[in-house]
Amino acid sequence: TVRFSPDGKHLASVNGGALRIWNAADSRELSSFKVEGVPVWSGDSQRIACVVEGTTIKAWEVATGRQLVERDPHDHGTVE
Repeated sequence: TVRFSPDGKHLASVNGGALRIWNAADSRELSSFKVEGVPVWSGDSQRIACVVEGTTIKAWEVATGRQLVERDPHDHGTVE
């Protein structure tokens, strides 16, 4: 799976259980995370989210790779 960010500056690829974030201009890898499923970009291209470990949803800040959210939707919470 490959997805461009809404602003076209980054590319997200998922292969072999790894989500990799790339700089679209120079093909430099910026971050890598262990995931399952298809990544979803935020509308402003600043964050990306994906399913991890079956049902848990995690989101990261693209610029730093910092994890922002970890949520199991079965706990009846919402992802902010």
